[in-house]
Amino acid sequence: MQPEFSVIDSPEQIMPEVMEHFQRHDDKFFPPLSTRGGVSGYISSLFSMDGRLLLCYISGKLVGVMGFGFNHPEWSTYFQYIAIDQEYQGKGLPQKMVNKGIEMAVAKGETRVVARTWSTNLVMLRFFSLQGFIHFDTLYNDRGEGVHTLLFSKVIVAPEWKIPVQRVGVIGGMGTYSTGNFIRTLTGIPRSTKKEQNLLPFVLVNEPSIPDRTESILNDRMPDVISKVNEAIERTNPAGISHILFLCFTLHPYMDQLHIRSGIEKINLISIIGRMMKHNTRKTLLVATKGTYVNRLFYNFGFVFPQEDHREEIHAIIMEIKSGADPAYYKNRIAGYAQAYDCGSLVLGCTDLHGMFGFSRQYHAITIIDPLLELTFLLEAGRQSAAKAAAAEKKGTNVSVSL
Repeated sequence: MQPEFSVIDSPEQIMPEVMEHFQRHDDKFFPPLSTRGGVSGYISSLFSMDGRLLLCYISGKLVGVMGFGFNHPEWSTYFQYIAIDQEYQGKGLPQKMVNKGIEMAVAKGETRVVARTWSTNLVMLRFFSLQGFIHFDTLYNDRGEGVHTLLFSKVIVAPEWKIPVQRVGVIGGMGTYSTGNFIRTLTGIPRSTKKEQNLLPFVLVNEPSIPDRTESILNDRMPDVISKVNEAIERTNPAGISHILFLCFTLHPYMDQLHIRSGIEKINLISIIGRMMKHNTRKTLLVATKGTYVNRLFYNFGFVFPQEDHREEIHAIIMEIKSGADPAYYKNRIAGYAQAYDCGSLVLGCTDLHGMFGFSRQYHAITIIDPLLELTFLLEAGRQSAAKAAAAEKKGTNVSVSL
């Protein structure tokens, strides 16, 4: 029973058999599609976000439909609908359809996709778990009293870790409030974890005494910064960490001066941005501290740099966040800078800006590149992969594990 696939990329291509399939599965969704503006309205909403319908045929018969969009206003690539006829369920078709959708997303340059289901849909909850999707958010009572919408994401370009992800050392305090924001994200996924013992271990050294990086760069005092950071690194060395992360972009050009034990993999936030920019064809604005602009950290990416007065304003916002202001308060202002420079993409080039847009990957038609958010998913995907490999080795099996 070999499935065959075809793709519909416009409403005009929809045949009667497709509409009949939607109607047949209407009441299998909660709430039914017919209550969400009707089936036709629901399909139109898919195509309004650069949607596709993936059709699955067995022996010439349409048995499954998957709907997704490549330009969801919040999540970018979004798997929104999958329905397979009852007699063909349990035969691996959902996995094959999702994998086909992932192939299309990879071809589009995506590194991660988002999907959803509802809290009482136990079949899909189990499916997402088995397929390596990460539960990252819950919209409570979104579908009625006690029935929630659960959001999942999957890393679709394999994490490029040289060392299995086991325990992460985090050097923070630059600033302390942004460190807390990142730790909240790092400990917030995956949600619905059955055993907290399975979560990612990390060691945090929050060292606010590290001198201000921008002031140190402008006044040629970076050796003082390096010395303080090396003292903080010493506090993580006995912890058996596999990876180490520095929560400051302006520190990254000086990584070769840091005393990191061999066998520990350095997490490079600049590389993560490069990974996300690989297929990004949009004009992209970099928002960062003055120190980041001065040390030419991102000059190889072709970013748009704001003019001097806007750099001062952005730097002032970052300083307010360092003092405890909520980054989300400033998201409209930051998005406004992207719009002012006619940019369709925005890079958060300072760790203090993390969390400004929550889990969103798009905001007001602007692609949001938040490297710390992406890192969180990469670390969890790497942890899952390492755990599966360790379990397989313990059983004495020789398997290849990927997410």
